[in-house]
Amino acid sequence: MNNMPYRYLDHPSYTDQQLALLKAEMNEKYHIAFDLAVRCGLRLFEIATLDYDQCNNEYFFLRKGIKVQIKLPEDLIQKIEKNKSELPVITHDHNCEFSSYYALNAGRSFATTLSNASHTLFGYSLGTNALRVTYSHKAFHRLAQFQSPQKVIAKLKAQLGSLAK
Repeated sequence: MNNMPYRYLDHPSYTDQQLALLKAEMNEKYHIAFDLAVRCGLRLFEIATLDYDQCNNEYFFLRKGIKVQIKLPEDLIQKIEKNKSELPVITHDHNCEFSSYYALNAGRSFATTLSNASHTLFGYSLGTNALRVTYSHKAFHRLAQFQSPQKVIAKLKAQLGSLAK
């Protein structure tokens, strides 16, 4: 499998046990963002821009200024909707301004909290990108049971963008 053209199969990721420990160590206000990163493969700025289009009945996020539709698990939709605001929530992070109607706490404080929790638990941190890598690994192995590795790689590249080069 290492000779396959899917570079993130070799990158470090968290185990299921480590993910459970990390989530338990983090403040509850970060749990939805954590789940969106681990279970949907979203980057933090994609989580920060997550929104709902009532006309098309779909959730989306922004990637390079383009609206990208995403299918979310039903249990996450319910949690996200509990965090809906009447007015847009403006987030400033890394000199960028993000606007969404959901307060999902996916900024620099999330990254710092994840890193601190990882250092406390394991003595090292793989960073927030490792959450996406973990998603990528799981998705690859799940989908490769039913499709050729090349088709799975193409699907993940389309879904994850730059992660799956």
